Amino acid sequence: FVLLVVFVIFVVFLIFVVFVILVIFVVFIILFVIFIRFFLFRLVLICLVVFHVFIYFFIAVILINVLIFIISGFFSIFGDDTRLKILFAIDGEPLCVCDIAELLGMTKSAVSHQLKILRQASLITYRRQGKNVFYSLADEHVRDIIEKALEHIRE
Repeated sequence: FVLLVVFVIFVVFLIFVVFVILVIFVVFIILFVIFIRFFLFRLVLICLVVFHVFIYFFIAVILINVLIFIISGFFSIFGDDTRLKILFAIDGEPLCVCDIAELLGMTKSAVSHQLKILRQASLITYRRQGKNVFYSLADEHVRDIIEKALEHIRE
């Protein structure tokens, strides 16, 4: 009988110990899941923010490089003295190709080539009057750019 009581107490003790271990394990798992969810969520948010910052940074770098390329192409048009002479010539009044060629002492072909480049850059406009095409500055911005350049040189 005593052996049976000791055995029952031992089994109850083992069941209790196993139950306590299971409870501790379940609590640990629950705390681990909460901890992982909390920090995993934060980690995912941080990764997303960092990812977006890098994406925006690279987009900004690409856009800046594109803008620099466009601006350098725009100012390279002003780097040719023939084109600048043409811009100065048509600043006051619209002129046709033959008048510009005569004024600058150039061939009509050479003037037409330079006018095409200026027209593609939207620096000049043209209007057709009969057989003649008259060229003038596109707008006040072109005149402003030339005036600012002159102002800078004078200083």
